[in-house]
Amino acid sequence: MPFEITPERAEAWLECMKQAMDESDLPLDASDALFHRLTLTASHMVNQSH
Repeated sequence: MPFEITPERAEAWLECMKQAMDESDLPLDASDALFHRLTLTASHMVNQSH
């Protein structure tokens, strides 16, 4: 991959996504489901251990 994705960067991205979702009008169940999928995606994209 052309970009290093560390666990810390994945967590930072998830925090940004969480903040954006908190500012949206998504229903709680939809927000929870989406965040779960984003968490799986972030984990999958990690390509460096640190």
